[in-house]
Amino acid sequence: MKANYPTPNYPNPSEEFGTFLGSCLSESWLHSFTWHPLKRQGLDPKFSKSHKEAPDDAFFQIEVESPSDFRTGIDLEFYDASRPLFKNKDWLERRLKIPEATIKALSSEKLLEEWCFREAAFKALYPFNSGVVLSDFIRESDDQLSIEVAGQSYVFDLKGDWKAPWFVALARRSL
Repeated sequence: MKANYPTPNYPNPSEEFGTFLGSCLSESWLHSFTWHPLKRQGLDPKFSKSHKEAPDDAFFQIEVESPSDFRTGIDLEFYDASRPLFKNKDWLERRLKIPEATIKALSSEKLLEEWCFREAAFKALYPFNSGVVLSDFIRESDDQLSIEVAGQSYVFDLKGDWKAPWFVALARRSL
């Protein structure tokens, strides 16, 4: 496990996203958030976590606690145009079930956002996300995704922020 340390080549997301996450606290999207220097294991219905390693091996992990009336999921991603995620748009089209014409028109940054929001929604669906894949989520609008699992419908509100080259996504559903 790598320790979280300031990286000379890339901005430190734990410093860059302070204002954004602070506003999420004040808007009741989150009950709390904590950056961890080492990878933490385990699942808890109140918490969602995401970790990412920058190309210079700096490791970052964030954990968010949901407010009592919502379940919030988080995803942290590092944008690098050379990532395999952006090299094969046909694979991404099948994985996200986005029409070919739409996916080919999207920039790599928008594709990363879509991936991130779906990952965050997957985490916000816990503990009902067993067997769910990213293509199961349906885009309702710019700020909402939905899914039906075992006859139950869920709608997720979305919020994200860029601090290049980092993107953080939150997805929230009512309990």
